[in-house]
Amino acid sequence: MPYNSFIKLIEDINQQHPNLDHIFYQELLNQTLHEINNKVQSLYLTIELSNNNKNLAEKYLPKALKQADELLNYLNFVRNFKHYIKPRKEIINLNCLVEETIDYLRPSFDARSIEIELIKKEDPINVLVNSLLLKDAYINLFTNSREAIKKNGKITIENYLMENYAISKLRDTGPGINEQNIEKIFEKYYSTKEDGSGLGLYITQSLIKSFGGDIKAVANPSGAEFILRLPIIQK
Repeated sequence: MPYNSFIKLIEDINQQHPNLDHIFYQELLNQTLHEINNKVQSLYLTIELSNNNKNLAEKYLPKALKQADELLNYLNFVRNFKHYIKPRKEIINLNCLVEETIDYLRPSFDARSIEIELIKKEDPINVLVNSLLLKDAYINLFTNSREAIKKNGKITIENYLMENYAISKLRDTGPGINEQNIEKIFEKYYSTKEDGSGLGLYITQSLIKSFGGDIKAVANPSGAEFILRLPIIQK
């Protein structure tokens, strides 16, 4: 988003929501830059993979176009700032959203020989969410797993129902989460990576909570594990 457009966005927010303070603007900017960075990285990796292997170009270039379209949709979403204050929700099938997110990130997994598997114990699993924001939450989790594994590993997502909640359990074969860090990893700006922003998991938790759900991390030396809960919708 060009600088002038962002200033215009802030001015519009001031006019329509005069009681909002600088903390809101900081949150808006942090989340926007973090999510755009994730999407640009995915697009770059897809193009790089296509460029380095001409045999894969036919397979991955359509995905690059789809990723570019997702990025444009997100920028349009940001411009319509009311979504940040009260996101529009819709009933979606959680399994379909996770499948779409995996497909979106597939080239970056393939480039590092990382296998990703979705286990659907029930289908459909209907939840009331903003699909764009929930997809961002999964992109953050998958990106963390990809960076932790580095190369040659596996990510498993298991979706199922428990009472009135949809459960989404993500496990990877990375180095896992240290017990002493388990209470800190959702804190803003906390990161164990040298170049980490410390915003990914903080944003993910905030998004999940905005849909009436929660997320927790499990200390496991054999790989990271996250468990998401979202209220289900009976159709």
